[in-house]
This record gives sequence, structure tokens and C-alpha cells, in this order.
Amino acid sequence: MTKTMNPSKITYSQTRIFGPKPIAGWGKGALIRAKVRHDDDCRNGHNSFAVTGEIYIPGKRYVEACGGLHDEIAQHFPELAPVLKWHLCGTDGPMHYVANSLYWAGKTKLEWEKPNLVNFRSTAIWPDATEQDMLTVTPEILGARLPALMEGFQAAVESLGFTY
Repeated sequence: MTKTMNPSKITYSQTRIFGPKPIAGWGKGALIRAKVRHDDDCRNGHNSFAVTGEIYIPGKRYVEACGGLHDEIAQHFPELAPVLKWHLCGTDGPMHYVANSLYWAGKTKLEWEKPNLVNFRSTAIWPDATEQDMLTVTPEILGARLPALMEGFQAAVESLGFTY
């Protein structure tokens, strides 16, 4: 019997900022900050999780870099490293979980696709997936993994002090 996933409570603004901290290689005085959010900011009926970064130089009118700066975030905010894998996961599951996982496994009918283990692991939130796992994956296998994934996701969200 499959355990039922805990329903989440919709929140509209649940954000934490980490930093700023100095970062080398981006110009004199460059700083990095990380933004972590778990909410329904998109107003689509479920909370989603994102970890993004911003590298900037105080006094400049623009940022040096922004978005999914996960390598830089992990380096400067090691406490966030364990939750980076949940980027773009929502309380209804990882974004386009089955379709994206099958795409990176090379299981769709698109002519230009080739299996990509790195992207498959990320999309399926399956960091220890082998090439054999990727090549034999099915929607049923992905579905069977989902309840445990969602339990891990809920624990990660709550570890940051967010309401799930």
C-alpha cells in the first residue's frame, strides 16, 4: 500500500535570503546572495520551490549574474547544498517529472534527443541513477519513486523553516 502524500498549505510569499557574502572573480567588491522560496508566487494552485542566486557589485545598476547559480551557491552557502536538488520541485511533484525524465532518458520520439545521464539524474531527482536505470526507466518506475521523493522534499522544505 502506498503512503499518501501530506497535503501542503498554500502560501503566497515564503522567502529566505542568505548573504550577501564576498565572491571572487566577479569584480572588485562583488557579493553573492541566495534566495530560497517555497510558495505559490505563480498563483497556479501549488507551492513550488526555487533556489536562485544573484552576484552584484554594490553601486552598479545591474547584476553580474543571476538565476540558477547552484555551483556558486553551494560553494558560498554550504548549508543550502542539500536542498539544491529540489529546485523547481513543487508540492505536486518535480516540474514535468515524468515527461522531462523520459526526455533525458531518450524515451520520447524526438529525433535529436540523446540520453543524458547528468540531466536525467537532475530532472528525476535521482542522483545515484545508473545508466542502466536511465535506459530502463518507465513512467511506472518514476511513479513508484514519487511518494518517497515527496517525503524527502517535504523534509527539506521544513528544514529551512518553511511551511509545507
